[in-house]
Amino acid sequence: MSYRWPEKDPDETTDFSVDWSRFLGSDSIVSATFFVDDANGTKTQLSTAQIVNGLQFIATTLAGNVATARFGLGINNTRYNI
Repeated sequence: MSYRWPEKDPDETTDFSVDWSRFLGSDSIVSATFFVDDANGTKTQLSTAQIVNGLQFIATTLAGNVATARFGLGINNTRYNI
């Protein structure tokens, strides 16, 4: 699934959410894992407080069928594949 999130300023901490309800029906999410491509294009699993290519992964939260990732930092004019 491909999704384009709005741009993020490096000085802000921002939540990005994905609502999976149309795929899950009455099921609920019990865990979520986020990945980002590093500077070499290698897919890297994110863990709390980890910084990859300047982008800081802060935390994951779950609510029903919505998985949310919170990010901080980042580099201006850099596109991250999450």
